[in-house]
Amino acid sequence: MCFVWMAIADVSGQGMVALAGAVRGQPQAEVNLGLHYLTGSIPGTFRKWKLPWPQNCQRGNYWLEKAGNSGSAAAQAALAQAYMDGNMGLPKDGVKACTYLKQVMDNRQAEKEIKAEAGYNLYQLYKDGDGVPANPQLAARFCGLAADYGNGYAAFVLAKSYEKGDLVNADYGRAYLYYKKAVDNGCGDAAGDLARLKDQLGMK
Repeated sequence: MCFVWMAIADVSGQGMVALAGAVRGQPQAEVNLGLHYLTGSIPGTFRKWKLPWPQNCQRGNYWLEKAGNSGSAAAQAALAQAYMDGNMGLPKDGVKACTYLKQVMDNRQAEKEIKAEAGYNLYQLYKDGDGVPANPQLAARFCGLAADYGNGYAAFVLAKSYEKGDLVNADYGRAYLYYKKAVDNGCGDAAGDLARLKDQLGMK
């Protein structure tokens, strides 16, 4: 029983810390508080432990927007994900998801990993026309940006596109370069295609 109360105290304390920090204008605290409100829960020290927090999507959106307007890429990415999935209380909205994803891409403070994921999400939205008009050119552009920021799977997808001539004009040289970039960034699926294309092009 003591263990349970310690867990409750830990999680409740995190909620109060986020609330206090958000009121003081600390962007990371605003992000945490916004996520608490959107998800209706707070992760504890023991990751599998979560306790309820009053879910309030309007408050969650408010705190995340506030942090995002202060330049928090984490807040912009969280809002983008919420609008992409439509499973955190906010409605699924491709247009709003694109808006926040583009904010991440334009954010000079955003880490490469966050930009890589944002670029790949933009690629998917524009390729599939998921809530926004399908646009192969934009899809290819954002897939390329995601690859440039280190997303190995984005590089793999773009390599396939250059080899097959979908989304972009066929270009085996570029296909080879993106297969190599995919492998260099940890995409094991690209290794076989890289070797095959290298053999086709007669490269040593």
